Amino acid sequence: MSGEAILRGEGLVKRFGGLIAVNEVSFNLYRGEILGLIGPNGAGKTTLFNLITGFLKPDRGKVYFNDKDITGWPPHRIALEGVARTFQLVRPFLRMTALENVMISALSKVGGLEEAEETALELLEFLNLSDKRDWRASSLTIVERKKLEIARALALKPEVLLLDEPIAGLNPKEVDDMLETLREIRKRGVTILIVEHVMRAIMNICERIIVMHYGRLIAEGTPSEISSDPKVIEAYLGGVI
Repeated sequence: MSGEAILRGEGLVKRFGGLIAVNEVSFNLYRGEILGLIGPNGAGKTTLFNLITGFLKPDRGKVYFNDKDITGWPPHRIALEGVARTFQLVRPFLRMTALENVMISALSKVGGLEEAEETALELLEFLNLSDKRDWRASSLTIVERKKLEIARALALKPEVLLLDEPIAGLNPKEVDDMLETLREIRKRGVTILIVEHVMRAIMNICERIIVMHYGRLIAEGTPSEISSDPKVIEAYLGGVI
């Protein structure tokens, strides 16, 4: 991890009527790190993801990627610039094969079908989905669909990858496998911001963690600092970690 902030937010605010979902949130994501974002349901985590990736426009504040102001850009432009994401509810094209799903994303970044297929095949192998390349996405298991979602995001050749609960619903062995996959993605030069409720996973893989509660950032630090922070224990962890 370097001291260079590849992605940062400054004073982000998003209101929905009388609800302030994101309230003066500022953060830095440093190149090469895996940063965790935690908080109870309704804390504003997914809304923050949507502000970063252009699915929502902030009422106030800025988002910078490589020091370029990308605030309010449309999602496809942000993705092509180098910030890709996955979704809490995975969204593959169910009637298409795993290979076709990844090729569609790859075509946004490469010159033609042959190169897109080459990219897709490499990513399916990387994510241990080669044997499912010709399976329809509708036939894949939960963990396979999550990996397919990651493959589609990686096909955009991002510098930053935002992961929205990639571990939710997985059994302990699948969790360990996914954590190793995320470490390998980081080795490929991709910086990661991850939202997750599985505390064992977050504490295991992240160098730093930021915590949201009622739309505000209430804590930031290493896993050990976060696990012993009274505000975090009270707001999110229920007194036990």
